[in-house]
Amino acid sequence: MSQVLVKAGFLKLFTATLGQIDHVPLVGLVATLGGLAGYLTGSNVGGNAIVMPQIAHLGLSPEYLRLFAAIQNSAAGHAALGSLPMVSLILGLAKQSLPQEQQFTRFAFFLAVFNVAMVALAGAALLLLARG
Repeated sequence: MSQVLVKAGFLKLFTATLGQIDHVPLVGLVATLGGLAGYLTGSNVGGNAIVMPQIAHLGLSPEYLRLFAAIQNSAAGHAALGSLPMVSLILGLAKQSLPQEQQFTRFAFFLAVFNVAMVALAGAALLLLARG
């Protein structure tokens, strides 16, 4: 799925839009896009395949490029841990009842959102420290 999105050019508009945004709000957007890609694919590598090429084309300096790549990678990895494929694997092994499955699925989703928000906050703090 990630390769189809990249090869079809669905993310070219995102790249053009992201290139015009200031660095501080860009941290939140990169974390959100990375988290969403990791959550949808259920894989850190899949999330990287979708978003990382877009970050490389933003025209950032090398130190900022490394920082934004790290933010995206971390967000994708943390969101993938709460993704539906991971939740399905855990629930299949645990053999829980339907109400417990629904509760665990909601918990995993909110945990993934929380983790991506923490990655965005940490990335913004690192960006501000790098600027200062």
